[in-house]
Amino acid sequence: MKVKSTAVLFCMVLALLAPTSHAAGFTDVNDGSVMQNAVTTLASLNVLQGYGDDTFQPEKTVSRAEFAVMTVRLLSVEAAGFSGSASYSDVDASHWSHGYINMATQLGIINGFEDGSYRPNDPVTYAQALKMTVNLLGYEPYALRKGGFPQGYLVTASELNLLKNVQYTPEEEVTRGTMAVILF
Repeated sequence: MKVKSTAVLFCMVLALLAPTSHAAGFTDVNDGSVMQNAVTTLASLNVLQGYGDDTFQPEKTVSRAEFAVMTVRLLSVEAAGFSGSASYSDVDASHWSHGYINMATQLGIINGFEDGSYRPNDPVTYAQALKMTVNLLGYEPYALRKGGFPQGYLVTASELNLLKNVQYTPEEEVTRGTMAVILF
């Protein structure tokens, strides 16, 4: 947990120092908003990436695999080569995010479903994204004491100000722009 906290603190300090200009080069994120600052900063830290056409596509939904990759990258952990044992029945070694999903599982950031699957291509909901983020920050025990999933995680996320500038419904799918604000 100390390693997670130190890494997250390091990323937060870098976020304060990162330029807020259109440095990431995304043509569709340039309105001077909180989201632009979050996207630009996280892109400069290689936590998230855009598309080949210089867009970020902030309204596109985020998959569970993409969110797992972003959380591991936020810790500045290289997981692309991490193999470990197969964590989920539907994420084999050839899946593009296999190493990241295994690393996020090993770090206690994510978990799958009761049937042994992770469902990497499914869109991540706000409740799931907030659970992963709360776990990333090391507050899972606190969230469990507050009631577990989903309510305890939502309360904890709110208390940690992860929901500042975010309007959500727990079952709703997270967009790339909102995900950047939450992680920022």
